[in-house]
Amino acid sequence: MNDTKYMLQGGVDLHTHCGPDFCDRSVDQIELAENAKKEKMAAVVLKNHFCPTFFTARQVAKTVPGIRVFGGVVLNKYVGGLNVDAVDLAVKAGAKVVWMPTLSAANHIVYHGASHHQAQKAKTPLRQEGSGLSICEDGRLKPEVFEILAVIAGSIRHFGAKNCVLVTDLGQAQNEIPTEALKRFVKGLFESGITPEEIQIMLCKNPCSLLGIN
Repeated sequence: MNDTKYMLQGGVDLHTHCGPDFCDRSVDQIELAENAKKEKMAAVVLKNHFCPTFFTARQVAKTVPGIRVFGGVVLNKYVGGLNVDAVDLAVKAGAKVVWMPTLSAANHIVYHGASHHQAQKAKTPLRQEGSGLSICEDGRLKPEVFEILAVIAGSIRHFGAKNCVLVTDLGQAQNEIPTEALKRFVKGLFESGITPEEIQIMLCKNPCSLLGIN
């Protein structure tokens, strides 16, 4: 880990964006996988606000052998919102991550405004979100949220939720590519006094455990 040449070796980025997408991205799926492979990473997880990525990830992994690629589903309105059936099928198809609403979230729309899609430079005009989706009603989680959590709760109880992981949430066209950002992130942590062992746990051990890979 002291050698920056190998700082990402064995690492996992649980949150990346890539093309093709409705928003411009800095790299496409193949480039992202190839970059991760070049850095000797163990795996990457593809996230898309509009489309499930678990089947795409499977194909990218076949196209770029030597790097594990996983996907998931974001519960925005484009997959039916808080859709238990979408989660059930995603899990059965091998999805590793289920995200609650992002761009369709009521809080997101109130904070950013419905035009925030355009701020992300969506290449295709998108319908306005209206009031958006909320996982709560009258201060309590909605019944369908409990159903969704029940579908994915073997993972939460098994792995716990208090471990830290390092992710980039990058791939946007105006930002640096995910692997370069992750190297800078890790280097900054190391220079700030985070030990190589701590970085290894957050970058390699914990994400691999969450994905169920060695």
